[in-house]
Amino acid sequence: ILFALYIWMFILVLKRIPYIQDPQMKVLCVWIISLIVVQVFVHVGVNVEVLPNTWLTLPFVSHWWTALLINLIELTLLYKLIETWKERDVREIKIDNE
Repeated sequence: ILFALYIWMFILVLKRIPYIQDPQMKVLCVWIISLIVVQVFVHVGVNVEVLPNTWLTLPFVSHWWTALLINLIELTLLYKLIETWKERDVREIKIDNE
């Protein structure tokens, strides 16, 4: 179920990236989602014993809460980027229709 949620989040972000008009923000969104996807695939690889289990932090759990904090900052930044550009597009559509 968790893996399906990660895939859903990845697809949702990729669908909304075309609405972002600033190329640097697009790159930032892709970079953040790529970090999370790589973490997910590494942990799946460790669980099915394809990759070695050596000092990996879980995506939202680690020693001293650092991975949790960094991942939450990444997700918050990603959410704000997408919602900010979505709101701008809605405002522009309203202005154009009037």
